[in-house]
Amino acid sequence: MSRLSKTVRQMFVICGLLFIGGISSVRAAAAPKANIAGAKRAVILAFQNYERQVDVSKYHLYNKRDDKAVSNMMTEIATQTSYLFYSGQEYTKVVSSPDGQVRQMKLSYMKTFRKADGAPDRTKIQKVRRKIRAKVDRIVAKAPSGMTKLEKALYFHDYLIRNTAYSDRNTTYCTSEWGVLLKGKGNCQGYAKAYALLLQKVHIPGKFANSYSMMHMWNVVRLQGKWYHVDLTWDDPLNPNTHKDQPGLVLHENFLCSTSYLKKKGYRGIRCKLTTSSKYDHKYWKQVNSAFYYQKGRFIYQTDRAVRQRKRIAGGAARTLARAGGSLFVKGSKGRFYFINFNRIYYYNGRTHQVKLVWEGGKKYASYQAAQLSFANGRLKVGLLRGKICKIITVAGGFRLPFFY
Repeated sequence: MSRLSKTVRQMFVICGLLFIGGISSVRAAAAPKANIAGAKRAVILAFQNYERQVDVSKYHLYNKRDDKAVSNMMTEIATQTSYLFYSGQEYTKVVSSPDGQVRQMKLSYMKTFRKADGAPDRTKIQKVRRKIRAKVDRIVAKAPSGMTKLEKALYFHDYLIRNTAYSDRNTTYCTSEWGVLLKGKGNCQGYAKAYALLLQKVHIPGKFANSYSMMHMWNVVRLQGKWYHVDLTWDDPLNPNTHKDQPGLVLHENFLCSTSYLKKKGYRGIRCKLTTSSKYDHKYWKQVNSAFYYQKGRFIYQTDRAVRQRKRIAGGAARTLARAGGSLFVKGSKGRFYFINFNRIYYYNGRTHQVKLVWEGGKKYASYQAAQLSFANGRLKVGLLRGKICKIITVAGGFRLPFFY
C-alpha cells in the first residue's frame, strides 16, 4: 500500500512538473524574444520613405516588457543614422489587447521638417540632404591625394574641429550632421555623424560608441583591420572661462585610442563591443595641440617647442623646421603660419623658415590673454581674453603685415 501511494505521489509530481513546463512553454511561445534589430531596420526604412507609421507586429515587441529596449532603439536611430536629421524621437505605440503586443508605431518628425498637419516636408528635407551631400563631396575633394587612410582620418578630424564650434543650444540641428557641416555648430552627436559621413565617402569603416552615464557619443574607426576610438568633441574643448569655442586649438588626445586608454582618461560606461587596438595609445600626436597642415607633400604642425614636418603621419622621423614653440598654430596665405607665444603673435614663413613677430598687445592689452587665433579672407583675428570677456580684434596691415592687402 505504501509503495502504491509512493508511486501515485511520484506520478502526480511528474504530471505536475509536465503541466507547469507546458504552461511555461505556452507562455514562451506566446511571448517570444523581441527582434529589436529587425524593428530598427523597419523604422529606419519608414523614416527614409517619409512614412508616419510602421507595422512592427512581426518583431514581437511587447508593451512594458520591451519599453526600455524600444526607447533605446529610437534614440539610436535618431542619433546614429546618417541623413535622418529630420527624424524625431517621440513615438506612439499601437498595442493590441489583451496580450499587449505592439502592432504599430506612429512616428514623429522634427518641427522644422514637418507641415502643419504633422506630415514630413519632403521638399525641405531633400533640399537640406542635397546640401549636406554637396558639402561632404567638397571636403573630400579638398583632401590632398596620396594620403593613407589613417592620414585621411586625421585630415577629416582636424578639418571638422577647425570649422566647428561646440554647441548644444539648438537641438534642431546641433545633434546632427546638418549643424556641423552646414552651420558650423554641433554637439557630440553632430561631430560623430559628420565624421562618419566623411569616413564613409573614402571607404573607411566606422561605427559609433557611446556612454549613457556620460551622455556622450563618439566614433570607432577601422584601419588596417583594427578598431580605434576617435572623439572629436573632446579634441575640440571649450574655453574654461567663456565656455565658448577656441579657434586655433586642435587636440589629438582622443585620436585613435583603445578602450583601456579612454578608461584611464576618465571615460565611464563605455558602450562598445568591438575589440580595440592600443597601437597608437602613446603616439606623438597625443601631445600635439595644433592642426596638421598638408603642404607640398609634407605635414606641418607645431609642438610646444618647435614647428615640425613629417612626410608620413604614422611613420618616419620628424624634421624640425624652426625652434619656435607656441600654441594656436593656424595657416595663413602664401605659405605662412601664425601662432601665439607669451601673448605675442608670430608668423612662420614656410618658404624661408623664418620666424618674425607680427603683433604684441603693449600696454593697451596688457591685462588680456591671447586665447584665440583664426585666419580667413586675408585677415588674422585674435581673441583677447580677460575674465569671461573675449575681445576679438583684427590684426591688419598696420601691424607689420602689408601682405594682408
